Amino acid sequence: MQTLSTLSLIVSFLAVIFSLLILRDRESFKSTKQILRAACLHAIAGVLMFATVITFGINGKRRDWMMNWQFNWFGWSFHLAILACIVHLATAFVAGYQGMNK
Repeated sequence: MQTLSTLSLIVSFLAVIFSLLILRDRESFKSTKQILRAACLHAIAGVLMFATVITFGINGKRRDWMMNWQFNWFGWSFHLAILACIVHLATAFVAGYQGMNK
């Protein structure tokens, strides 16, 4: 669980940085390889985040899965992770569509 969360965070930062580097130059030509790389990074981050959210959503209330199970509740960070997963997957879809049709 911690590995999935950490990997999704690292790939998410890389995807956002790579996307910002593409958007930095407005007038220059953006190659389809750069756009598709950003789309792949967003897709990987979205899939890792999706696996994290699903795993924690299923096992979060089980007594044998984590210590102090009575204190496990789905707070704002869980809902923010769901939103981030949706945004990453939508960004991957739109960037992939744009990269394929250029």
